[in-house]
Amino acid sequence: MKVSELKELLEQYDEDLDVKMACQPNYPFEYAIDGVISRSEALGQIGHEFNAIRQTDPPDENLDSEDPLCKVCGDPEFADAHDDTEAECVFILEGYQERYGSKRLWNGGY
Repeated sequence: MKVSELKELLEQYDEDLDVKMACQPNYPFEYAIDGVISRSEALGQIGHEFNAIRQTDPPDENLDSEDPLCKVCGDPEFADAHDDTEAECVFILEGYQERYGSKRLWNGGY
């Protein structure tokens, strides 16, 4: 789904309504939404946090110079976690679980 498609779907509703997220159609839950973030924003934040930590941490004597490093944060533990080839997108972040949901949400009726 594109941002424009989501905006178009939401335009039909009162702008003062709460927005929730329904997950797991076979065992449904309703969640609050914690926010939105793009992939590049998320990876940039992760990289900044880890780079700041690494600047103050002592060098790791166990680190082999041949170990691959993450291109985003420079940490060998995340060498495969931050794949910079992934397409840019926007994530809707799951908040806290509010209650059990209904399977009918996926059938178009509550």
